[in-house]
Amino acid sequence: MLPSSTPTASPHPPVQEVFIIGPDIPRNRLLGQFLEKKTAVKCTCRKKMRPEDLGNGHHGACRVCLFDCQDHHDAAAKDFFGGRLFSEKNILPVFFNVVSDEALENIVKREKIRGVFYYNDSIDLFLKGMQVILEGRLWLSRQMISRCINGPAATDEKGEAALKRLTRREKEILKHVASGKGNKEIADALNLSLHTVKTHLYNIFKKIEVPNRLQATLWTATYLGEQ
Repeated sequence: MLPSSTPTASPHPPVQEVFIIGPDIPRNRLLGQFLEKKTAVKCTCRKKMRPEDLGNGHHGACRVCLFDCQDHHDAAAKDFFGGRLFSEKNILPVFFNVVSDEALENIVKREKIRGVFYYNDSIDLFLKGMQVILEGRLWLSRQMISRCINGPAATDEKGEAALKRLTRREKEILKHVASGKGNKEIADALNLSLHTVKTHLYNIFKKIEVPNRLQATLWTATYLGEQ
């Protein structure tokens, strides 16, 4: 797995709760009990996310939503997940029990998916990935990142124009983002303050018109891959 970095220029607030969404409530309760014991974050099981769940919680707190993909591997998956979730600022969607991520690939690229776990992942790997996600970083397989990067990557005039607007320092930071480094790691590598890195990332994302770090990684592979 490739632990990437937070998807926005500033870190997410602390995760207050994990929702586990899927039809197998008894199995998911066992998973929730395990996560609560290992992470001390409250876990709640649901067959489907309820509208009232989206507005609950302390102001600014995040909720991770773990979606059981065991019986949902096609384009209709988004209906199961609940389209509104993807527009909620403090809802962090994660897929687990994924057999093949190819059908979910467009959703992962288009939406703010925080991680993907596979049906044959060990419990230790799952816990490691969840800890990465709870820290505000992405957890995606190298295979998925590779397919996203190696898909259609033709440059266009808009992207080339954005490339010219980037400063040398901004390009340098983008390459660190694409390598999977978090804000603090970038700050340490470049001898910058954390605030300065966040400010650079905010400006970079505006210039290249991407919403998150995954899209920034794909943009970097297209426009900075040979530089």
